Amino acid sequence: MASTLRIAVRPPRAVRRLQAAAAPLLRSNPRLGSRLSQFSPREARRLFVDNYELHYEIRDDMILIANLRHTSETR
Repeated sequence: MASTLRIAVRPPRAVRRLQAAAAPLLRSNPRLGSRLSQFSPREARRLFVDNYELHYEIRDDMILIANLRHTSETR
């Protein structure tokens, strides 16, 4: 299904970590992250990878990265 992973976040080091750790997981199982029901009917999800929290949306055959943050950040 989701064969394309487009990433539009910074810093570059975080992007490289995400690509190495999350991309293979999301390609093989795009619904791995927990569903974020507050964004329904869109299929928004959250996945923790290493020390990062990744928010993404599944649209057709594409995975869109909405947010990437280090878990030590307070929000």
